[in-house]
Amino acid sequence: MGRTSAARTRALFTTERPHRERRRPRRTSVPVIFCISGPNLQLLGTREPAVYGRTTLAEIDASLVARGAAAGVAVECHQSNHEGALIDLLHGAVGRCKGVVINPGGYAHTSVALRDAVAAIGIPVVEAHLSNTEAREEFRHRSLVAAVCVGKVAGFGARSYLLALDGLLAALGLGVQAGEVGRQFRPHRLRRRLPVRRTRHTGSEVSGEIMLATSKPKLPQTLIHALAMSCRQ
Repeated sequence: MGRTSAARTRALFTTERPHRERRRPRRTSVPVIFCISGPNLQLLGTREPAVYGRTTLAEIDASLVARGAAAGVAVECHQSNHEGALIDLLHGAVGRCKGVVINPGGYAHTSVALRDAVAAIGIPVVEAHLSNTEAREEFRHRSLVAAVCVGKVAGFGARSYLLALDGLLAALGLGVQAGEVGRQFRPHRLRRRLPVRRTRHTGSEVSGEIMLATSKPKLPQTLIHALAMSCRQ
């Protein structure tokens, strides 16, 4: 009896339970966007602040990553002062990236090789510049790279990068869909939220004040009278 009970006890604790297969989470591929910055842009924040602003490249990169994450894409930021390294980055985007945002810096006006690399990879590329290059020195007025890009954004400071990313995502059909925009943006919810600029003329001086927009603006009496007269005619 002792041996039998011991065997039963041993069998009870050694019996293998049926193995349950763990379901592995499905891997969903996230679209990747390259953001490439050219020479001297690592000096942003201290380099000619009157022209390029005080925002550093690290801050710009962080805002791009956050904007991409909100749109469901992964943004990878790169910077190099060397023309060949920039070309290698463009070549490396083939088969990996959906699109590229590039600020070639001074190479935009001089590098035929960089222009040819953008044309060769077959990926949508948007050129971005912090300053309005057309309003600066004459040699900056022409960009060799812009001719082979899907678009160009310039003159909005650090926001040029974000605007370029938004334009690229729109061209690729990524980010917020048209149906979602309608659900997210509801004009009637803007009451007492949207600041509107209203100017008040007092003689030769003009003073301004901030007013809050309402969903039901009142029409001036002169406009109401004009509409009534047109209806009668």
